[in-house]
Amino acid sequence: NYTLLDRYTFTLTGRVDGSSVLAEGNKYAFFPSAASAWRLADEPFLSGLNAVSDLKLRVSYGRTGNSAIGPYQTLGQLTRGWYTFGANAPAVPGYRPGAIPNPDLKWETTDQYNVGLDFGFFDQRVTGTVDLYRQDTHDLLLTRALPYTSGFSSVLQNVGETQNRGIELGLSTVNLEGWHGLDWETDFNVSANRNEIVRLADDVPFDVGSGRWVGQPINVNHNYRFEGIWQAEEAAAAAAMGFRPGDIKVADLNGDGRITGDDRTFVGNHYNFPTWQGSLNNRFRFGSLDLSVLATARYGYMVNSGFVVAYTNLAGR
Repeated sequence: NYTLLDRYTFTLTGRVDGSSVLAEGNKYAFFPSAASAWRLADEPFLSGLNAVSDLKLRVSYGRTGNSAIGPYQTLGQLTRGWYTFGANAPAVPGYRPGAIPNPDLKWETTDQYNVGLDFGFFDQRVTGTVDLYRQDTHDLLLTRALPYTSGFSSVLQNVGETQNRGIELGLSTVNLEGWHGLDWETDFNVSANRNEIVRLADDVPFDVGSGRWVGQPINVNHNYRFEGIWQAEEAAAAAAMGFRPGDIKVADLNGDGRITGDDRTFVGNHYNFPTWQGSLNNRFRFGSLDLSVLATARYGYMVNSGFVVAYTNLAGR
């Protein structure tokens, strides 16, 4: 750490992490970071602004790692099965290959860039932060789908790259302080994040088996588009597409008069990636009494309701 003139701060860090779950030769990785801050509030050209009680600009870069896989996943595994030798012979236990070994698994790494501003006004009655960030993650530890003709359904690999971009805003205000014994403070924050797959294995544009598309978020909802219910007066049109009145009407996006896999599209954001989310918290103090009122919001995402799938099946009724 180094501070110059009580206004300019510089920080450099470096660490080496090791993880026993990774393959030999890939267990250790180096993760550096660098950051600097500039306290503008202490600059002479802002000394005449009494309303500004704090102002600091921050810039940082850092690399972090993720080794979140189970022990022995880099090794091959066996699965127990039963075999018979002859029509009247008893079944005997045996073993077959159960998972493909991958001795090349290494750290998943993320490079993050951040620009932030901390501010305070009116003797810290109004304070807040604004942060802009970008995260570039590569060598993701993900399960890659395989064709069943290989004898396996998937393999764990370091696959592709993703990017997250976002903004975070936090604002705190002291609305009342000692007003007839009443204190009132408010905290508001809002954030927005955009997640995107940048590259997949072998530079393919999509991997339908794993549910991943370049240019789309991870776990994007890729499905048929719901357009209502086939009505009685639409019986002829429904029959032409293999449906009956009362069935779900699915959008024929390619216009070929049939509903096939080509009619699937991106129908909404995953619940982990809403368009924006935020909260508003108010705290009141009066004597020995405290009251806190919190409201939260998440907007712009789609939920696949497991309850509806499990408990609204009319088969057999």
